[in-house]
Amino acid sequence: MTDAPKILVVDDEPDICEIVEITLADAGFDVSSQTTGAGVVERVLNDRIDLVVLDLGLPGTDGLTLTRSLKERTDVGVVILSGRGETTEMALASKSVPTITWLNLSSPENSWPASAVC
Repeated sequence: MTDAPKILVVDDEPDICEIVEITLADAGFDVSSQTTGAGVVERVLNDRIDLVVLDLGLPGTDGLTLTRSLKERTDVGVVILSGRGETTEMALASKSVPTITWLNLSSPENSWPASAVC
C-alpha cells in the first residue's frame, strides 16, 4: 500500500492518458486513468482520489459539467488539461468553477492557476 497522493487522469485520448500517467508516476504519484467521464465522481469517492487531471472534450459528458459535479460532491482538486486555445472560454468556465487550474496545451502562456481567475 502506498502513501503517495492518488491522481486520476481522464482524457478520451489514450496516448495523452499514458503520457500523463507515466510522467506523474515517475514523479512518485499513484496514478490511474480512464478515457470517459462515466463513473468519475463515484471513483473519486470510492478510491479516495486526491486530484483529477481532466480533459474538457470527453465523449458523453463535457469536462466542465463533470468538474461542477466533482466540486459539488467531493473536495478533490481538479486540473483541466486542455488543447483548446480559446482564452475567453477558459475564463468564463473558470469563473463558473473558480477552484480549478487550467493547463492549456495549445497555448501554455494562457495556463492559469485557480488563484489567478478567482
